[in-house]
Amino acid sequence: LVGYLHLCCFLDITKYYQLRHKAWRWVQQALREQLLADGTSYEGSTAYHKLVTELFDLALSCAKEHHLSIDRPLYKIHDKMHVFIADCTDQGGNVILIGDHDSGRILPGYIGQKKMVLAEPSHHYYPNFGLTIIKQNNYLFTLRHARHAPHQPTGHFHGDELAITLSVNGIPLFIDPGTYLYTAHPAWRNAVRAASAHTTVVPDSFKSIPHDIDLFQLPKLQQLPRAAEQSTLYFAQANNTWQQTTITRSCRLSEIEIIIDDTVAYTKPTVINWYWHLGPAIEILQINSTTWLLTHDQTAMATLHTPPLPAGIQTLCASKLYGSQKQTTVLCFLAEAQQGNKMVQQFRIAMMS
Repeated sequence: LVGYLHLCCFLDITKYYQLRHKAWRWVQQALREQLLADGTSYEGSTAYHKLVTELFDLALSCAKEHHLSIDRPLYKIHDKMHVFIADCTDQGGNVILIGDHDSGRILPGYIGQKKMVLAEPSHHYYPNFGLTIIKQNNYLFTLRHARHAPHQPTGHFHGDELAITLSVNGIPLFIDPGTYLYTAHPAWRNAVRAASAHTTVVPDSFKSIPHDIDLFQLPKLQQLPRAAEQSTLYFAQANNTWQQTTITRSCRLSEIEIIIDDTVAYTKPTVINWYWHLGPAIEILQINSTTWLLTHDQTAMATLHTPPLPAGIQTLCASKLYGSQKQTTVLCFLAEAQQGNKMVQQFRIAMMS
């Protein structure tokens, strides 16, 4: 539609030029359908949000150039779209990956509005997208809330409920792996969108994507914003239910550490899995059974303090650009929830000065 609008505005052909008002109405209607109230794309992906923002920028420039009527509420949403991108940008200029991406661009090299990357601590809560973003002096932290409205497609969502990401001094420490390939490699497609590819906690039976699931669908329950999930600069909380298991992830933050308490409530015995997906440039060294040192270029970045649970290390990949991959490490833990009906496990990330 944006391409059609562009042709109608700039082709020196009378019939197309006369259709520019109708084309602009179609574009605005599509944007109303695809943008959520908090200014984010309904695709559940930060990369696709960037693409839609770029499309909106191009369409808006056509509308202004040709004096087309602009819907005022939609214009306000446009400003929110750029703020969301800025909020998702770390000190190194990296926009955190949440969900799929295919490296799609409209105008290569175009950056749109100037990024408003704040240096001082700040917190941002996007209830419709389902994301809390907290920025301290040297890190950017996100917590993913379970979100899905009936009109949203699920093709670009990941199994990332309760997942965190963490970037320290512009270096991705814990990540969402993005998308390596779509239809060209179904196994990789499902591997990197599964819960086990994210820094999250999940019951064992929900850690992987079933092989019979369409590559552009992902089962999601309807889950709308909840007032209890409001965040502050020093606290964020999210919860999700998988059949008879409910997990609440509570995160307490300061300038020097992040403490994560995972409370698991269950009615039947189950196995709970924790995954910590490290950025491609991060190396891991086990100090003892509950302490892990994370380094970048032989420089200590943080230590991860864990409960005394059975641990393992898996190899996966991350894809900053579609079709490319870099090998990554996933640290895994598990616990059997058998006695009683509640279990609490605490993890602590201590930043290096």
